Amino acid sequence: MSNTFTRLVAEFIVDTGYEHIPSVVVQRSRSFVYDGLGVALAGAKQTCTQLVWQLVAETQGRPEASLLGSHLKAPAPLAALANGV
Repeated sequence: MSNTFTRLVAEFIVDTGYEHIPSVVVQRSRSFVYDGLGVALAGAKQTCTQLVWQLVAETQGRPEASLLGSHLKAPAPLAALANGV
């Protein structure tokens, strides 16, 4: 059942064009994205974030993704960790 549900959701996403999304949903979504970026940038100044950045900077790996609020790039899993903090 889960596989079927996942497939249905994936097909809906693939088949839904931008023009099918109501303008109020697009407008509200933009505000959520901006809010999320603002929170991430504010969090970039926190001590715990700085500590995670140090750990990421010391870790070897391909620089695939940006750490929000910094000039650093890191492997995607580490960037996801740092950006989540």
